[in-house]
Amino acid sequence: MVERISHQTSTIIPAPLRFSHNLPTILVMAVVSAKPGRLTREDQILALAAEGLTDRQMAARLGISAETIASYWRRIFARFDAMSRTEVVARALQKEAQGLTEERERLLFEIAERQRVERLLQQSNQRLFVLMDSLPSAVLFETEDRKVKFCNESFCRIFSHKALPKTLVGRDAIRMTKDAALGFTDTIGFLRRIDEIIASGEAVAGERIQRTNGSWLERDYVPIQANEEVVGHLWHYREIPR
Repeated sequence: MVERISHQTSTIIPAPLRFSHNLPTILVMAVVSAKPGRLTREDQILALAAEGLTDRQMAARLGISAETIASYWRRIFARFDAMSRTEVVARALQKEAQGLTEERERLLFEIAERQRVERLLQQSNQRLFVLMDSLPSAVLFETEDRKVKFCNESFCRIFSHKALPKTLVGRDAIRMTKDAALGFTDTIGFLRRIDEIIASGEAVAGERIQRTNGSWLERDYVPIQANEEVVGHLWHYREIPR
């Protein structure tokens, strides 16, 4: 490594390494280990060196002396266990490449794990839907924005829907609820209570409601939550024998 001696002091200042002004951006990013906006003085010097500035130019840019720049270089050499500025950049690039490899491996593992969990959830959901479809009572599962996610054959039978359950998926559950309300003695009360239940976000069990034909249904409600937020609504209606 070429060195020069300052005539004003006995401080040894490493000769500046001139980088190409066409230096790829990734090299500039590689030598800077701190986050943007939180650069240490050493990281600032590395970034300026990557831009091709000399020690004097860096000193002028940062408002410090060339001797101070030299002291920071010594710290940088120690940080990267390097003997020259070229070696510093090489170590920084190596560290960056290693970091990228580790990050890729981590992401690949997370993706694989997420796919595995999603497959398990899909299988679990399929089994749950098969179970609910076979129930003699009505089941309606709505999304957070009140769209039909699932309903079983008993739901279609009890609420006189002639369509197949799968054809109702994606339908507006609010509209379906209004249509269903016409079959109850207290139409307005039925709709008002639905809104109250959803607004409260609390589970309901065993509410009895009378139909216009004189029969009674028992209603349960369970809010489906994820991360403490409601992401769906599960309704269950049972026919009460006369």
